[in-house]
Amino acid sequence: AGLACEEGVLARMISLDRASGAWDVRTGPFQEEDFPGLPDHDWTLLVQDVDKWDADVRELLAQFRFLPRWRVDDIMISFAATGGSVGAHVDHYDVFLLQAQGERRWMIDASVALGKPARLDADLDAAWEVLAEAVQTVMRRHGLPNPYEQLKALTRGQGITADSMRAFIESLDLPADAKQRLRDMTPGSYTGLAERLARGI
Repeated sequence: AGLACEEGVLARMISLDRASGAWDVRTGPFQEEDFPGLPDHDWTLLVQDVDKWDADVRELLAQFRFLPRWRVDDIMISFAATGGSVGAHVDHYDVFLLQAQGERRWMIDASVALGKPARLDADLDAAWEVLAEAVQTVMRRHGLPNPYEQLKALTRGQGITADSMRAFIESLDLPADAKQRLRDMTPGSYTGLAERLARGI
């Protein structure tokens, strides 16, 4: 269990009750005695930010130096019992998968890559984290402290929703007009502006 039992480490246990089809999520820190009684199937332990806690794991990041630093979030390690999964989902960011042991079937949802407009629009509408860059820029412009760190705390290890992004914006000490512009933004309108600007070049 190791890091999953440490205070301050982002750890989750995801399990599936196959009889009911219900998913269960528990968050750490866990206790060592939580693990021996687990079934031998249908659960996954996820530990995020392992690169920040373990120097050997951190060395893996050297393999990804071809990416801009802002594109790299963390190294997450998962351990799954037989049948363990986090369920089918679409990530709204780049993911590199390294299989250390065992077997797992990974699949890519080609409908997004193939450009089905309705699916792309739905995925974009759910991707509120794309507004983080715009919010950070406005925070910097108005001299708010630690904009990067504040947004990192908001976005790390959890999905960002319209409600959580708007609550974050409301909490900021910004002029009313700047706050209103941020309130009015959506993932679609933010990237839509980029498209219009690009077409004008």
